[in-house]
Amino acid sequence: MEKGSIWVWVEKADGKVKQTSQEVLSQGRSMADELGGSLLAIMAGPVSEVNLEDLCGLPDQVIALEGDGEGGPSLIVETLEELIRKDPPWALLAPGTPSTMDWMPRLSVRLGVEMVSDVVGMELLEGGRLRVKRPVHGGRFLVEMESQEGGPRLLALRPRAFARKTGSRSPRVECFPMKARGPTEVQVLEKAQREKGFVDLSEARIVVSGGRGMGGPEAFFLLEELAAILGGAVGASRSVVDSGWRPASEQVGKSGRSVSPDLYMAFGISGAIHHIMGMDSSKVVVAVNKDPNALIFQHADLGIVDDVNHVLPALIEELKRRS
Repeated sequence: MEKGSIWVWVEKADGKVKQTSQEVLSQGRSMADELGGSLLAIMAGPVSEVNLEDLCGLPDQVIALEGDGEGGPSLIVETLEELIRKDPPWALLAPGTPSTMDWMPRLSVRLGVEMVSDVVGMELLEGGRLRVKRPVHGGRFLVEMESQEGGPRLLALRPRAFARKTGSRSPRVECFPMKARGPTEVQVLEKAQREKGFVDLSEARIVVSGGRGMGGPEAFFLLEELAAILGGAVGASRSVVDSGWRPASEQVGKSGRSVSPDLYMAFGISGAIHHIMGMDSSKVVVAVNKDPNALIFQHADLGIVDDVNHVLPALIEELKRRS
């Protein structure tokens, strides 16, 4: 593949391309156009007509990795390493999800190249260099990092940090076998089906999160009701997950999920720095806490000092009345 080619790892859920992958494809298309190269999309499993439509006419080529698709991250690393060593791209982009954060660092070590995660901005510079931006210290600062010539560059982009766009390309599809060289460390025993109407936390436009101030696990039904009305997703603080009130998949923060919704609502969350680091790029933040000195208010656009169990029922009732 010619110099300047951009590869994008595409994730699917329930047979459809995830929104986070569409965002990365859009950014990859812009980079490929600026470099005068092509855009290659890579996804595990067969590619359906629906998948091709979900690619929004952006890639020039699609590679479907077929074979032992349940072999886990090691199998993905082995396959991508083989492809990259055969024909190195200028950069490999992927959405920053729990799945890619599992295998991408391994691929970085195998290839002996650097990887940057949580990328929220990218700029091509003269001389074949790339400048990327990523937040640090709970979003208080943006760090700029520049790559030198050579590659490939491995970049994991923060979900909802880049806009989606469409194109008019009809990509050619090729298949590549994904076979393990030896025993894999993962064996899939069962798959759980998502509930109807499920909204992925990383892709949600609206996130309503609860902390210890909710009082107990039974109070989270109010957040579930609010999320259903708003078409959003439920999140939780680390202390809530550690207490067993909510599943780990809902944890927002440094050791959980990073989210960038248009609206983030924090109910009964104190605002510890490890939580802020997971939602600092939210467009608008609304906080409700009965402690007027809670740190969360320092990061909120709108703050309400009150018990969440007073505010939530009233808010839900008003939204129902207006719908």
